[in-house]
Amino acid sequence: MLEYPKNYPNSEAFIAASQPIMCNDIIDFFDGVSDHQVDSIMCLFTPKDTLEQTTHEIEVINTQTYSTFDELRERRELIRTLRLVPRRSKPAQQEYENMRKETFINIVRNHYIYRSPLTLVHELYPFDLPSEIGQNVLWMVDDATPDFLVAQFLGAVMTMKGLTTDDVILFERSRKSNTNYAKVSVPEIRHIHMWTRIKI
Repeated sequence: MLEYPKNYPNSEAFIAASQPIMCNDIIDFFDGVSDHQVDSIMCLFTPKDTLEQTTHEIEVINTQTYSTFDELRERRELIRTLRLVPRRSKPAQQEYENMRKETFINIVRNHYIYRSPLTLVHELYPFDLPSEIGQNVLWMVDDATPDFLVAQFLGAVMTMKGLTTDDVILFERSRKSNTNYAKVSVPEIRHIHMWTRIKI
């Protein structure tokens, strides 16, 4: 079977389809991000104490129950605290498992964050969510990147795309959890999931 998803036959196609938005490329938008906007975005991050937990009580998102972005946004607190969690459909999970982890990490390190400390990409192994939701992942070159800088970058992307905090859901999976769907699948590189009302 193909290592890459069937719609992206090689690494070049995979990278192009992920449409990376690199911090260094949108620096002009940073001036438009206010301290208030940064604070509002940081309030959407997964709390540090949640990331320290080794077990999580979870409910898996069901698209029959949550069929729109707004229905999930109303549960944003549960999502950011890893109590309401997503999973991939079986076909998407199979494609994800077909890619060697080393290949994926190489793409992230040598393409997404090679020349930019922060890069936002489209999720090419999407979770099973309503189709109106844009799924993205923010990759960080340094685990210790301050939340303020992460939020400022996200604010710049949101400004560029005309999004507000009402249009986004953020969460980060735990490196310490033993609970499926709450624990991170690529612990080698810190990343945050970003869902949007519209695709960016």
